[in-house]
Amino acid sequence: FSSRPLSEAWRYWTLETNPPLYLLFMRFYLMLGDPANPFFTRLPALVFGLLGVVAVYHLGQMMFSKKAGLFAIFLLALSGIHIFTSSETRAYTLFTLLAILSSYFFYQLIINQQGKRWLWILYTVITTLLLYSHLTAVVMVAVQFLTLLASQPEKQIQKRWWASQIIAGVTWLPWFVPWLLSKFNTQLAGGWFFDAGLFGNANIFSLITTAYFVDNIGGKFIYTLVMLVVVLGIIMLSRRLADKTLEKETKTTLIYLVLWAGLPILATSLLGVFVPKYVLFAYPALYLLAGYLLDQSTKTAKRAATAAAVILLVILPSSVTLATTTVFSWTPFIDYVETHETPTSITLLAFPETLVFNHFYRGTRPVVGIYLFEDDLPYEERIVRFNWNKQLTTDEELSAWLFEQIKKHSADKLFVVFNSFTYTWIQEILIKHGWTIDHKERAPGYTDSYLYEMNAPKSMRN
Repeated sequence: FSSRPLSEAWRYWTLETNPPLYLLFMRFYLMLGDPANPFFTRLPALVFGLLGVVAVYHLGQMMFSKKAGLFAIFLLALSGIHIFTSSETRAYTLFTLLAILSSYFFYQLIINQQGKRWLWILYTVITTLLLYSHLTAVVMVAVQFLTLLASQPEKQIQKRWWASQIIAGVTWLPWFVPWLLSKFNTQLAGGWFFDAGLFGNANIFSLITTAYFVDNIGGKFIYTLVMLVVVLGIIMLSRRLADKTLEKETKTTLIYLVLWAGLPILATSLLGVFVPKYVLFAYPALYLLAGYLLDQSTKTAKRAATAAAVILLVILPSSVTLATTTVFSWTPFIDYVETHETPTSITLLAFPETLVFNHFYRGTRPVVGIYLFEDDLPYEERIVRFNWNKQLTTDEELSAWLFEQIKKHSADKLFVVFNSFTYTWIQEILIKHGWTIDHKERAPGYTDSYLYEMNAPKSMRN
């Protein structure tokens, strides 16, 4: 999407589910090198992730103390989900960095009440960029609004805050209005994020533990341990907030961090969307809260070192495993297809994935994206629409489409690629018609993706 001509780019960027700041940045960044080089294309996400660590330290130091900031970045640097998103070619670490920077200026202007004009200008610019980075950025605006209500700064500061939000909001409208209008169609309900059943046993607690663990190393023991720590942290925070001797600025800061950490997690849980990347921008607040509590509980260097050693012992195995394990690779699938393809074989996979598959595939047989609708959309628009749309269908419709493709390509061998959430019923339909599964291969890494080699009954083979 980043590489489309500018005359077309805005159209595709409004069809996508999220604002185009990262895509716009990548459009110019990709001119500096080879877009097909994975290290080159993933490098910005890593840089934004590292800058996020620096920004959290400065925010923690400003809010509480140097030690609180150090504990916060210690937790952030070991965070499994932060490591994961820092290796993706996606907007999440940029979004998180902007959320931290927005909080930095919000603290200075609203909580610390440093009303310098240049700070307001920077805060407005950051808020605008934040809104253009991810759709869930509106939650950060809500968090800051609720903190404004709780802190009740002088009226002049409140007026300036509202003016800043209005300017950012108006600047956001040129993208938001076309985006909203493009979503009012019959395919809106097909957004995969509306299907809470996709996420199995995920719950509000799993969103919190994923802030530290992605690969579930330690299993239920680690899960239980983290939740006990979270409960203990809630009790400690409650006692601190109830302390009448606590300074107003510190109390407001803690309220802000609780809202920043809690509101996104609570909102996504209520909607049934248990996707950790969507609450990634809330995790720095968790680390800052933990840094504050650890700072308050470790008054000596010995206690601080002991706390750091315990954290390292619990979190490091997961962090190292995640940092040294492939997330996903097309290589085994493509190698298998190229080695075992025949003049009568085809590859079937989800339509949006055909672009990347064909980029690496050097075979000679057709690669067919599963696209069940008859329309005259350009290829790129099909890709962008069905990047987020589920293709709602029935067994009858899918069977008709499937056997039409088999007939069209005179195929008696299929390589079917899918993840655990999509198209798993294709092999069920084929098995009912006598096809056999002769090979199954799982991609290396964390994504639950598979390749099935399926062959037609002998009576149907060419």
